[in-house]
Amino acid sequence: MGSKILRPLICGAICLLSASAVCRAQETAADKGQASAAPVAADKEKEAFRQDIKKLMELTGSKQLQIQIMTQMINSFRKGAPQVPAKFWDDFLAEAGQSTGSLIEQCVPIYEKHLSHEDVKALIKFYETPAGQRVIKALPLITQESMTVGQIWGQQMAQKIMQKMLEKGYK
Repeated sequence: MGSKILRPLICGAICLLSASAVCRAQETAADKGQASAAPVAADKEKEAFRQDIKKLMELTGSKQLQIQIMTQMINSFRKGAPQVPAKFWDDFLAEAGQSTGSLIEQCVPIYEKHLSHEDVKALIKFYETPAGQRVIKALPLITQESMTVGQIWGQQMAQKIMQKMLEKGYK
């Protein structure tokens, strides 16, 4: 019984870790503790920064990626809980799809924390190039294949955990 519950939970956790990669950044932002001589200008710049982050996320297909990851996670839960009707999962997935804007809003501060506005502008510029567009088109496939590998790895780790627990006498 424990392994039936543990496996989908581990797979779900791996999927969520993959989703966090969507929000992961590469560099540290400039010091945010500096006082601004023009608070209004600073507010406008901050809002422009946030809008550019959202543009970057839209350009890179973050919403579609979130839905893809959620679908993979739900499919893992479906397998682990076959007694739950398909309509429950379908309804949950539809509800989750409607709330992707909330996740994007929650990721914006992460981008702000780790990237400068100039970094975000440069990334937008890159993703608007032919090479950037190829990366965007390949990312869903790369993510899907990586998630499949991650699920298999997660199942193997769950089996190892269960085996070691049994060897140690834990139930």
